[in-house]
Amino acid sequence: MASFYELFLGSRKEKVRTKGAMQVTLVRGQEKSTFVIREKDGPFSLAEEIRNQLLGVYEQDTGDGFMNQNSDERNNNSTRQLSRSLVNEQSYSFQRIYIHSTPPFDFYLNKFPTDVLVLSSQLQKLSLVRHHITSIPCSSWIGDSLSQILSLKITHSKLKYVPVDLLFTRLTTLRSIDLSANEIQTLPLGLGKLSRLRKLKISNNQIGQLPADLEHLCSLRVFLCDKNHLTQLQPVLCVDT
Repeated sequence: MASFYELFLGSRKEKVRTKGAMQVTLVRGQEKSTFVIREKDGPFSLAEEIRNQLLGVYEQDTGDGFMNQNSDERNNNSTRQLSRSLVNEQSYSFQRIYIHSTPPFDFYLNKFPTDVLVLSSQLQKLSLVRHHITSIPCSSWIGDSLSQILSLKITHSKLKYVPVDLLFTRLTTLRSIDLSANEIQTLPLGLGKLSRLRKLKISNNQIGQLPADLEHLCSLRVFLCDKNHLTQLQPVLCVDT
């Protein structure tokens, strides 16, 4: 939740809302850029704000430009270098995208950022932390956009369910899923079809029972499910290896 500063004007107390910010990190090969996007009034397109940052279109007439004023010079140079290489590209082909709300002045997404997926046709890792995302849209277009994804992380949000069709028919390349600290109550039957999955983190949710087909996750090496409403684990998950 966004923070407030309290101003005292005489005997009158007023609350002035402090605009939030989110941190974005983009990685393509050896190129990496991290910057801050600040909350704005009016319509907001995250993909457009990212493009503006990368292509060097800043708000020079205000003090709230998209570039993090506290970033070190090395990161600024990295952003400029990445921007120059992307000017003439339609798809930026980022392998990793991290979008994290930045406390204490949080500026969070209220829905899954589908517009950001157009920034990459080769996305391998998507990390969304501290947002208010309640669902992941299940569509063939999103599935195609994430067809090469290896790691999906949506944590400290308000996610309520896992889309069966999207995960099990489109995102079969997944090696790691982290859905910790959400509001998920059930995991769908069919999770066992993700035969390449090595890490599954679902801690701190509201899950009461695990799907029986978890025993088919033959590649699973890390499984965290603490702080849920579980009363028992499937025997296969308790075997000593």
